Amino acid sequence: MLWILVPLVLFIIFGRYVRKKAERLRAEEARPRVLVAIELAGKGMAMREELKLRNTIEDEIEKRGIGRVDDAGSGQGVMHLQVVVADAERAASDIREVLAAAGVLERATVRAAGT
Repeated sequence: MLWILVPLVLFIIFGRYVRKKAERLRAEEARPRVLVAIELAGKGMAMREELKLRNTIEDEIEKRGIGRVDDAGSGQGVMHLQVVVADAERAASDIREVLAAAGVLERATVRAAGT
């Protein structure tokens, strides 16, 4: 009898964990996002120096409390970031300041997702 109860209890606990995790993910998906694209020197993937620059920008965005970097990558001559934020308009302005300080604002585009 115990061999049936233990897996059943574990199954119930795991189900509650998965449900809570799914609720958190859905809530986060509903939050506004800001998309950042930075032109690369070449037409392919980001080089090591460009990746270091992107990592520095990501760290600064999170350090300033602007938002949380949800996705990042590069390809076809562009490296991109997706930042989950509370207020897309304000965050876009703050991210432009970070990009200007990094010296890449002139080759970057910043926009709220869905615009």
